[in-house]
Amino acid sequence: MKMKRTLSAVMASAIAVSGMSAFSASAETIDNSVGAAVKGTAGITFQTDGNYTYRDIANTSGAHGVFPQKEVGCAGGANGFSTIDAGDVAINGSGTYTVSIPTEGVIDIEPDLKKPANKKAWWIDEAAGISRMGSKWSMRGSYEPPEIEVPEGEEAAIPGVEEWVLSEGNSSFNMLGISTDIPAYYDKETHKCYLDAAMTQEVTVSDVSVDIPGAGTFKGDAACWKDDVSTVCVSLINVYGEDNSTIDSSAFPTEDGTISVTFTIKFPETKTDLSKKGKITVAKKKAYTGKALKPAVTVKADGKALKNGTDYSVSYKNNKKPGKATVTVTGKGNYTGKKSASFIIVPKKQAAPSVKALGKQKIKVTVKRDKLATGYKFQYSTDKKFKKGVKTVTISKNKTTSKTIAKLKKGKTYYVRTAAYIKVGKTAYAGSFSKVKSVKVK
Repeated sequence: MKMKRTLSAVMASAIAVSGMSAFSASAETIDNSVGAAVKGTAGITFQTDGNYTYRDIANTSGAHGVFPQKEVGCAGGANGFSTIDAGDVAINGSGTYTVSIPTEGVIDIEPDLKKPANKKAWWIDEAAGISRMGSKWSMRGSYEPPEIEVPEGEEAAIPGVEEWVLSEGNSSFNMLGISTDIPAYYDKETHKCYLDAAMTQEVTVSDVSVDIPGAGTFKGDAACWKDDVSTVCVSLINVYGEDNSTIDSSAFPTEDGTISVTFTIKFPETKTDLSKKGKITVAKKKAYTGKALKPAVTVKADGKALKNGTDYSVSYKNNKKPGKATVTVTGKGNYTGKKSASFIIVPKKQAAPSVKALGKQKIKVTVKRDKLATGYKFQYSTDKKFKKGVKTVTISKNKTTSKTIAKLKKGKTYYVRTAAYIKVGKTAYAGSFSKVKSVKVK
């Protein structure tokens, strides 16, 4: 007699386990704050009617649900899983992208069901379990063993899976969509999608074109959202509850091949905040000239060199007299916010000091007073290049312009140079040293 094993009981069990988790969403953490290029991954997610074959690329809770997912759950996972060459795409800001997915494949991962001893065959005896390893799968239905003649009272192995035939038991999608791992927020009243919880940074998807093997090309001007998830997800077809579909909800492949979806996604224009991302480079010290000092600055954001006048403007404060000066850059164009840096204006270079031998191994050093300085530094050495044996004397009062230095070596020639300094906080910043004067100790 002719016998043909059905899979309804096993499929029902597996579908009850998988349920609709195939279309829940949990996003990876991606920085989509203002100023960050919106990046992520997009791919096609689906679920068929009939046997509930699916691809879940949004759910991260299950073993077969990590985005980007390379597996299809065949017959709700009851028949196993198939590793596919998914045409997912990296999203890098606004643009037009194409994602794709094959409508068929081969089961190469077994389901978590009882396994038969012979994994290459399908058995009449239900207690032996089922193995679909090596069987084809298709969105259009399930592959079943052909009807065969089995002698009365005997058990026989059905021919290998390569001989199974497609039973076209599916006729539509319960769900077909573009899923991403880009975090999003939805306004369910206006049916709009945003990058931020305050719902000010709107995302739009338009110019959707879906090529379905055997069925043709289906277009949608403005995409509908799958707004019960936490990532940017486009609902191409959704028959659950109120129909919320971008294209004709009856679109379904009539032959096997590759489904491809082309779409244009536009993210809100964002500006880089220089207060957070900016880096300013400016000279640490500049010598006093009596005029306002405006040293050149280099500004970078995220490693990119910015252009003065186009990306930012520059202003200076306290930049004339010795002390701490401030330079501030203010974002322009694609940049916003302010970033400041400081530089020190040091006293001007001093004139050569007056150096006089006093006798008794003493010398007297006198400098011209600098009214804008905090004090003065005297250096002296028997080495005219000041490479060794250098001594430093600090005068901490502005009006004290001379210093007697004692306990020097008689008959030796000493070299002397001086510099005025300004104190900022606890740090003293000296200007350039004067020309060197020499004196022979008596």
